[in-house]
Amino acid sequence: MATNRCDPRHEGYKAGGYFGGSCPYPSGSEDALAWQHGWEEGAKRHRSTRGLERQPTARWQKLLKRLRKLVPSPH
Repeated sequence: MATNRCDPRHEGYKAGGYFGGSCPYPSGSEDALAWQHGWEEGAKRHRSTRGLERQPTARWQKLLKRLRKLVPSPH
């Protein structure tokens, strides 16, 4: 699978992955919009891989998990 893609969305995705870069395309152009969408996707992906988008487990979920281990399943 080729990774050297030269489309604006992919370039933006790569830039968003490290929260850097500025759009090299003229403002309002289709390429600029594609780059911006790619940047947002890359930034979102970067945040999720670092665990910033994970929500903390509620206490009741932890309790339920423990109870499931203690109570035998009828199956």
